Amino acid sequence: MFLLPLLPLLLLFPSASSFGTSPQKKCIIKICHNKDCCKKGGGDKLLSTFRDLVPFHNTQLDIQSTGCLSQCGKGPNICVVGKNGGDEKIYYNVKDALDASAVLDVA
Repeated sequence: MFLLPLLPLLLLFPSASSFGTSPQKKCIIKICHNKDCCKKGGGDKLLSTFRDLVPFHNTQLDIQSTGCLSQCGKGPNICVVGKNGGDEKIYYNVKDALDASAVLDVA
């Protein structure tokens, strides 16, 4: 019988230890893709920054694009939706990796 070491399996399937349990809820980070936020360094650039900062195997964070968050003058803006799905917090003027890292620290 051939047995694979457990560590490589956990690296390939990070949620392997949760088989048979209910799925864990994700924290969702929504990046505004409205034209005003995109002009100020948001949009795809900020989306890439967040994705670069979040480890690929982190299944607890979902980084998405979204429409306008209604505070265009304060942009680029992002919205963090908590794991329970009800708590939302908007962060304004998130423009670089340092700002993105600070948001991830509290997400």
